[in-house]
Amino acid sequence: MPTNTNLDDEEYFHGLLPREDLPFLLVHTGDFLVRISEPKAGSPRQIIISVMRHIVVQQAPNGKFMTDPRKSFDSVPELVEYFRSTKEPVISKVKNAILLNAIKRAPWELKHEDINLKKKLGEGAFGEVHSGKYKLPSGRVVDVAVKLVIGGYTMPMPECTQKEVADIIHEMCWALKPENRASMYEVNNLTTNRIRFSQLRLKSHFHRYLAA
Repeated sequence: MPTNTNLDDEEYFHGLLPREDLPFLLVHTGDFLVRISEPKAGSPRQIIISVMRHIVVQQAPNGKFMTDPRKSFDSVPELVEYFRSTKEPVISKVKNAILLNAIKRAPWELKHEDINLKKKLGEGAFGEVHSGKYKLPSGRVVDVAVKLVIGGYTMPMPECTQKEVADIIHEMCWALKPENRASMYEVNNLTTNRIRFSQLRLKSHFHRYLAA
């Protein structure tokens, strides 16, 4: 995947967001967001500008980023800011591919630094479970359980495909009775990391995971 160190700081960056979610987010001409895509399992991840259509951000051998041969930029945020301020089409041949209204990250789309992994609690067919700390938007820190996808991952960038993430999402709850399940906080794709978490119960165990 092309690297771009300050892209994580932009509120319009949604990380590894599937194409299927976009019709609910991009409604009007000019709506846009930036996301990561994995076209096929095992293929390199790409930076995508989605603006009622999906535009791959290319990276030239010199490290510059571009969506059109006309212009290149040192970073994706610089590219976005240029086309956003000039209202030029991101691709010259597509006149309505303009960046007007940035779709911001949802409250449940958290940042890497909001999660602090602690002790490993166990592992299953799809991943390892750790206790951890989650920093709420209010600044309060709460205990959480975090599940990391297995697949030769190394922090902070585990290698996992969207299919593997979907498999995790469809896991059964550990407890079938609702009263035995942990209460739920927001869930997150932590940009390119696929980490899931739920609040730890006070009696130091959990019954349900939430998929990012």
